Amino acid sequence: MASPVVPLVTFFALLALVACLAIWDRRVLRARGLRAASAWWILLLPPIAYFVARRVALKKQGIRANAPGNVYVLTIFAAAALTSVALAPMALARMDAASLRLLEQQASAELQRQTAVSWTVTCPDGAPVTIVGSSFDCAAIDATGRAVRFTAHVLHPREFSVDPAVLQ
Repeated sequence: MASPVVPLVTFFALLALVACLAIWDRRVLRARGLRAASAWWILLLPPIAYFVARRVALKKQGIRANAPGNVYVLTIFAAAALTSVALAPMALARMDAASLRLLEQQASAELQRQTAVSWTVTCPDGAPVTIVGSSFDCAAIDATGRAVRFTAHVLHPREFSVDPAVLQ
């Protein structure tokens, strides 16, 4: 399990940054002679609440100032899109590794069923598990030291057919 320290520090640093920006925004608006929303909205609710309160306070004075809130919302959408683009390859790599581990477990169970001996199966970590039509070799060794190998063929992404095991 990853440590929660980095996400917590990041969260509080971003919260402090947004709070400082809200306080600065309030001071700028007051210096221009406008009534501004309370910066406490930032600490009580998500930052969007400050932008809504800011918009309402300025609208009561006849001023239309939606840009900060719009930029905030667009930034959230952009961050979500970038995060999904960045995390997708990692999720796919985990799925690839999980499919290989499942293949190893199933092959081990099948060999054990056929021979009544425990087997340890290993497939290469970099196997092309998503390239339909490709194949890769896996090795198995039993408790007595007997070794076999078999070839796995990719039928569909992360779905395999296995040739019969061959003694080495």
